[in-house]
Amino acid sequence: MKLFVLIFTLISTLPTHAGLITSQSDQSSYNTGDLITIDLFINHATTDIAWLELKYDFDVTELGYELNSFALTPEAFNQSWFALDDVDDVFGSVFLWIGLFDGWDQALTNSFQLGQIQFTALNDISNFSLSLPDIYAEDPWGGVIDETSLQVEVPEPSTIALLIAATAGLLARRRQQR
Repeated sequence: MKLFVLIFTLISTLPTHAGLITSQSDQSSYNTGDLITIDLFINHATTDIAWLELKYDFDVTELGYELNSFALTPEAFNQSWFALDDVDDVFGSVFLWIGLFDGWDQALTNSFQLGQIQFTALNDISNFSLSLPDIYAEDPWGGVIDETSLQVEVPEPSTIALLIAATAGLLARRRQQR
């Protein structure tokens, strides 16, 4: 039993991470014509990133992209030299390009809210999805950063708490047996 607990604890403390880019909508359901605001976040990014190209896919029967709605947060804007959006309404793709100044991580840290994009609900929807099939990144010298190197690995807080609880449990049991 002790071996099982030890193995489980070690496995659960392996570094994990969410996607580099995550998004969150402002509501859970929308009526036809409602404006949908989606916050974009960068999570545990490597500090080597100087250029990002993102492609979001969406269902054109549910959503209409509001062209030029891509807006960086003031903090991200102060650390960027370029931000542009474009849309392919036929195939349902939004393209975002972001250039970051050298040293952006000192002002923003490696996890921050990047900005927002907006869509219009074309019908009543309670569940929609944006997929992010393509992420392209470059370092300050124009070198391509492969997708596996875009993030730093960080253990989840719940994993650390689980490790502490398991260790405390083992110590308490050992003390009780004496």
